[in-house]
Amino acid sequence: MLISRHIIYTDNPVCCERVEIVFDPPIDIDSPLGKIGSLYGDRMRGAKQALRRPCRPVVNANGLLHVKEVMKVGELLMVRVRPGHRFRNLVLNKARQFQVMPDAQRLQYWITAGRDGWLKWRGKW
Repeated sequence: MLISRHIIYTDNPVCCERVEIVFDPPIDIDSPLGKIGSLYGDRMRGAKQALRRPCRPVVNANGLLHVKEVMKVGELLMVRVRPGHRFRNLVLNKARQFQVMPDAQRLQYWITAGRDGWLKWRGKW
C-alpha cells in the first residue's frame, strides 16, 4: 500500500499534539496495517516534511473523542490515547481499515482512509 500522508494525534490531558508527515514520493508499506511498524524504520527518512503543532484536545473532559480530517485514499490517521484509557464505542465513516495496537505505555488506534473526503471518527471512553 502506498502512503503519502500520515497524521498522528497524541491525546494528553494537558496538551494535545497533531503531527502530519508527508512522504514524497509515497512510500510502500508491507501491508495495509499488518506491519505498520515499518513506517518507523528506515522509510521515515523519506519524509518530505513533518509538521508538529499543539491542537485542541481530541478527547474532551467527558471522555468523548471527535476527530474530523479531510483524507485521501490510502492515507493514515492515528490517535494515541493517554495511558490507562481505551475506547468502548467507536463510530467511523468511510474507513477502510481499523486496527488497535498497544505500545509500551498506551493504545494506538489506526485508520486507513477508504475514499477521498471527510473522515469522521467519534468514540467514548
